[in-house]
Amino acid sequence: MTKKNVGCIKNKAPLSGLTAKYRIPYIAIALIHHFGASKYGYYSWYNDPTNCNSSVSDNIDAIFRHITAHRIGKSLDPESGLPHIFHACCRAGMLITVYYRQDNDGYFIPKLSDNGKPTAERHSDVLKQITSEEVLVLTKDKLLENIDDPNLLSDHIFETLCRLDLFDELHVAGVSLDDTYLCAIEDLVLSIWRYATLLVQRDLLVSYDIIQLSDEIQEFVRRYSDKLGYKSTNKNEEIKSWTAQI
Repeated sequence: MTKKNVGCIKNKAPLSGLTAKYRIPYIAIALIHHFGASKYGYYSWYNDPTNCNSSVSDNIDAIFRHITAHRIGKSLDPESGLPHIFHACCRAGMLITVYYRQDNDGYFIPKLSDNGKPTAERHSDVLKQITSEEVLVLTKDKLLENIDDPNLLSDHIFETLCRLDLFDELHVAGVSLDDTYLCAIEDLVLSIWRYATLLVQRDLLVSYDIIQLSDEIQEFVRRYSDKLGYKSTNKNEEIKSWTAQI
């Protein structure tokens, strides 16, 4: 038995409390997966990352595009009409999933493609889109510098992206689950998620329209409107008043 397959994460970080802390990016991840599934099908990125533009380098490239667009004031993705930062959250989740899995391919279990569609069942449409790796990375939360200024955190994210690209830190040997070490990819993922959380909590997201999205995804956005910073830009749209807590 190799070393990576024995033992457990040191200090046993309280994941239950941390998942609540990151509920906003988790809901954003689910939203973008629901949108992407209309083109690619559910879980294609997960089951076959190499052939579905979801390798480690593919995800870094996509995050770079979304973060750069966001930083220069082009806040909404032209294809989805949704905030670039939501796309960055989703790609960050895909990145950490593929990054952690590259050291544990023997434990990969494919996801079925017929069980991810948004449903009326409370929470299922979020929880089915979250991977174990996207929860496991939260064990590194306490190692991340606490930056509560959105502008400074945005700069930190951009600098981390440049460091990964310029100095080839993508290829760190092995994946350490020891929570005394924070690699640049883990830093990037958690920083993006924290940044999205700050933007929503401080009402700093620009308004976005969902009229071009499917009825199911529109309902998803309305259901989690408080977690997605959504305010209708259509005066004739009837906004449903309930919100969901994950």
